[in-house]
Amino acid sequence: MDQLFAPPRNLTPELEPYRFWIWLQLIVVRMYIRSIKGPGVPFMFKMNRHGDVTLVYIGDTEAEREAALAKQKQQDPFAWEPGKAFTAALDGSVLMSAHPGESRGPGQQAQDAQFWISAVAGMSANVVECVLPPPDT
Repeated sequence: MDQLFAPPRNLTPELEPYRFWIWLQLIVVRMYIRSIKGPGVPFMFKMNRHGDVTLVYIGDTEAEREAALAKQKQQDPFAWEPGKAFTAALDGSVLMSAHPGESRGPGQQAQDAQFWISAVAGMSANVVECVLPPPDT
């Protein structure tokens, strides 16, 4: 018997009343896959508890797999082209952020550094005033 008209296998007991409906839907799905990819292509489907069949995945044909493997063999596995942010970071002549939304120049960085230095100095002054017990050794 041709696989096109093969009956559904391993149905759960609650799907047995919908066996004919599921079988008709599988025939339509198989005909659709054969019209697109040809016979012998793996596919995956799912069914809900009412017997509705939904196509989830269509695999590749043997020719498509061989073409993908040949293309993968032709590509150099170590070929790499650096991006704009990486090039700008290594260049050093441009002080641009890697993120286009941020605009930081040398002036903004100096202001940020002064804020953090004063904040850390204030915290360390509070810590110095705090009396800690001696360590247990």
